[in-house]
Amino acid sequence: MINWLFIFFALVIVDFIWAENVKAVADKKPFTASFWSMAFLVTYGLATIEYVHDPILLIPACLGGFVGTYLSTIRNSAKISPVESLAWNQDVEGSNPSAVTK
Repeated sequence: MINWLFIFFALVIVDFIWAENVKAVADKKPFTASFWSMAFLVTYGLATIEYVHDPILLIPACLGGFVGTYLSTIRNSAKISPVESLAWNQDVEGSNPSAVTK
């Protein structure tokens, strides 16, 4: 049971880190992205060592991955106000003529 909890929480952390890494790369922040990448490799490596010996641990790994990504997405979307989110959607859809770059 301890292994199940370890794998679950390790993968929550891993997927949270992965999402933060992707965001840092998209935001063109090389130092931040490099830090998150390093943290990802260490955490994922430790989790992998555990579930390689017991494949049934892929079940809590998948659940932890889901929760980690979900939490990171919620955290990052809370940083954007509804007005900013709406403006971004208009830019993507092409309905905002001022969003066109020259």
